[in-house]
Amino acid sequence: MNALKNTIALVIFILLGFSSQAQLRETFHEVYDLNDIESIEVNLDGDISFLKWKGTTLMAETIVELGNATKGVLRYLIKKQRYEITSDSDGSTLKLESFDKERKAVVTRDGACDEYIGVIIYVPEDYEVVSDNLIVKSTAESDSATTGDE
Repeated sequence: MNALKNTIALVIFILLGFSSQAQLRETFHEVYDLNDIESIEVNLDGDISFLKWKGTTLMAETIVELGNATKGVLRYLIKKQRYEITSDSDGSTLKLESFDKERKAVVTRDGACDEYIGVIIYVPEDYEVVSDNLIVKSTAESDSATTGDE
């Protein structure tokens, strides 16, 4: 009977150890006003994808998944702005860039951490994705306004 209790206790201890090393996930949202913006230059690290939406703003959703790390490690990386997106505008062009351009491997005393960074950019319907690095305001709407077509 004692052997069974010890085995169950050992299994629970092992499972708790594995759950503490589970994959962590955090999601961030940033919204950009597009008044007078004709083009958006995108220079971001990670897996980038574009989705159209009915909104009038551009939204970047950053998804971070970190394996073999603790919540404290993830909080530290967030505090150090590892996943931050910086923006700059010259009036007609909005530039989005990763704050941390190096993104060295994350290593803890337990070894290297698996890290996934994905960015979904929600693009308003009146903009077109030209390439992975460029979004421009669609001319179809402005053409119909100038010619009187509807």
